[in-house]
Amino acid sequence: MPHQQHTINVVSLVTAICTILWFAVYTWLHHYTFADDAFIFFRYADNIVAGNGPVFNHGERVEGFTSPLWLGILTLCQLLDINILHAATIIGMLLGIGAILLVLTFPGLNSSPVLRAIASATICVQPWFMFWVTSGMETMLFTFLALFAVHVYLSEKQTDKSHFISGGLIALTILTRPEGVFLAPLLFLGMPNSKKKGFLEGLLPLILAYQIFRMTYFNSLVPNTATAKIMLDSNHLEMGRRYVLQFFANVPISLVGFLPAIFAFFPRIHNCNHEQKLIRTLHVTLLIFIVYFLTIGGDFFQYHRFFVPLFPWFVLLSTYAIHHLIALVRTNRMKWIVYIATATIFLLLLIPSLNQSLVRRQYGIDWIVASGKLGNALRLQYPENTLIAAPHIGALGYYSKLPMLDMLGLTDKHIANSTPNPEVYREYPQKDVGHERFDIEYALSRKPRIFVPINGFTSVPATHISEVPVRFAMEHVLINRMNSHPEYQLTNIPVENNFYWIVLEKKHIRNPL
Repeated sequence: MPHQQHTINVVSLVTAICTILWFAVYTWLHHYTFADDAFIFFRYADNIVAGNGPVFNHGERVEGFTSPLWLGILTLCQLLDINILHAATIIGMLLGIGAILLVLTFPGLNSSPVLRAIASATICVQPWFMFWVTSGMETMLFTFLALFAVHVYLSEKQTDKSHFISGGLIALTILTRPEGVFLAPLLFLGMPNSKKKGFLEGLLPLILAYQIFRMTYFNSLVPNTATAKIMLDSNHLEMGRRYVLQFFANVPISLVGFLPAIFAFFPRIHNCNHEQKLIRTLHVTLLIFIVYFLTIGGDFFQYHRFFVPLFPWFVLLSTYAIHHLIALVRTNRMKWIVYIATATIFLLLLIPSLNQSLVRRQYGIDWIVASGKLGNALRLQYPENTLIAAPHIGALGYYSKLPMLDMLGLTDKHIANSTPNPEVYREYPQKDVGHERFDIEYALSRKPRIFVPINGFTSVPATHISEVPVRFAMEHVLINRMNSHPEYQLTNIPVENNFYWIVLEKKHIRNPL
């Protein structure tokens, strides 16, 4: 027994060291590969530190961020005079490492240390998963907290301790991503009545406190991002179906995570009574998340963002299933056959998700860099009260420091509550997920000085409005409207040598360089 425990400790220690080194190397190679929306958090944090409050534009109280907790962490770093871009990258790395260590030590699901090591390696070699480590978004925080909350919950369950701490961690998970709320009911129903009070005492104060703040400061029951993005209709159900199927087609190894359902729902196959409730809870939770993804139409971002927090659970359940399938085999010869067959199937299922180089440049990084450079150019060339209208307000807004009209409504309440035009957005189905609400006439009534198309950067100056690339239905409508609008003309803003951004600018008011 001591020898077996020593082996377990060595395998876990080696895996942990390799994980830390791998995440450090990956982060070094991919620093500053942020998602554009990360810069929305950065600008909010800047405004808080500057004394303007949690606003994107000075004086406009709109909750245009998804994660209050992530914003709070970044703001704290800013207050401590830590470079916010560095902080977002390093914290993402530490949270990723923490998530892997939780997979290694996760209680309640019996599997071997070797299988846990393989599970950790499986997560680390997923390019789509690793992207979110350095994205600057709250995804890694949500992934870590969801694992940590359940980890603590299971540890508390084995003792006489109340579930106060796990309740608090669930509250933090909800404040990181709204869908964290899906974890609370299932854990609450699975605990004895004597511990439910402690769980609620940990959960409710933080949630209620922020909800009161949201209602008093932002004058809203839900974040503006949810109002702008979420639509419940048949079109989104179809887009959600494609989103979910695309994930499982690209990452089929996740399907192995549903194998433990055989044991949990058919206990005669294997005696695992003490684990049945946990397995059922995890499977039901995963299915609830998937149904949610189906309902809202999936996600606009590349790299399976919504599935990132679920993937460690798929992998954990996979290790449990493989461990117990092998345990069912009685003879050593058959065990070897099962080992080889399992390893072969595992590798075959793993290959489709490895079709991207681990050191490739981030999808869209050139566009984000170009947006940041345009922001700098606008800040230098235009007065500080110049209103810019654009569908991408992240890097552009952060570096320009100018007032921004978000034409897709994340930071604008009117657009977030506008009625989408289903006939238009069906022309751009998956690209317009969460971007269907826009109001061109309202945008024109705000009299922005410049409209910035999302893909307007070029090395050759444009000569006609038809040369402006169209990516969203909103831009399709905007370009058609501008064809007959006398106030705006095509302008090529020089960003650097042989680099321009095509914009639509009000006539006769541009300041020359």
